[in-house]
Amino acid sequence: MEIKEFNHKALPFKGIFFPCINNKGSLLIAPAMGITAKYYQHLAAWLSEQGFVVLVIDYQGTGATEDLIKKPITFNDWVKNIEIAGKWLKKNSPDTPLIFVGHSIGSQLFGFVEETTLFDKAIFLASSTGYWKDGHAPQRWINYALLTVILPLANFMWGYTHAKFFKQGENYPKLPALQWKKWCMNKKYLAIDINDTHINNYNYYKNKITSIWFADDPIANEITAPKLLTLYKQAETECIQVHRSEVGHQKIGHSGFLSRKFTTSVWTKILDHLNTSYKTILF
Repeated sequence: MEIKEFNHKALPFKGIFFPCINNKGSLLIAPAMGITAKYYQHLAAWLSEQGFVVLVIDYQGTGATEDLIKKPITFNDWVKNIEIAGKWLKKNSPDTPLIFVGHSIGSQLFGFVEETTLFDKAIFLASSTGYWKDGHAPQRWINYALLTVILPLANFMWGYTHAKFFKQGENYPKLPALQWKKWCMNKKYLAIDINDTHINNYNYYKNKITSIWFADDPIANEITAPKLLTLYKQAETECIQVHRSEVGHQKIGHSGFLSRKFTTSVWTKILDHLNTSYKTILF
């Protein structure tokens, strides 16, 4: 395990890198909102043991660069973080597939990546649109309170989203929070910011996207998970639901899959799709 540092607009962002000697592909893991790279370490380390080079990034102003949290960092900067990290992986392993693995907001930001041929495959985990009324109760009302009370209050008091104070994950900058709120309060969600003339993955990505979501997830659910895939106009997509019966009836929710107790169930399912991608792309 190594810490890698990158730069965008003369500001750093960092990632946790897991090398692999017998490299059959490179994985870039893009985290969810309010979840930093350290929470993906066990999954990333396990995937590297299965033959993949893995890089998990912290977006600028989060995690390892939280000291930048009051800088005017936006979602567009996070998209560029994904592109820069992806290019670095591709440069280091040019002869193996580069696969994007996104969780929640990570998979949404993937659509705005302008390098439409950079990634050979994408796997989305617990990823969806986020219009607040599409969520399951009671999470729907928790999200509404987060959007209308907690985010504005936190940004007013601290100048950034002090999510830790409200027990809503790790802290993140103000501007992504405001952008996310705008999306969540609109029925079209982030589609309001997709310009059909722009070159990005939403409009031009042509490779396969596999979306894996969990039956007890109140956020990425039977409405919202498929809805995100419809925004990728040219991609080949598949949407896979994981039932609790497949994981010993254990609770997964929106982020529970990161726990090592899901190694032989959810992680193995993810690995199966990664291995299929590896074989399909190379052969």
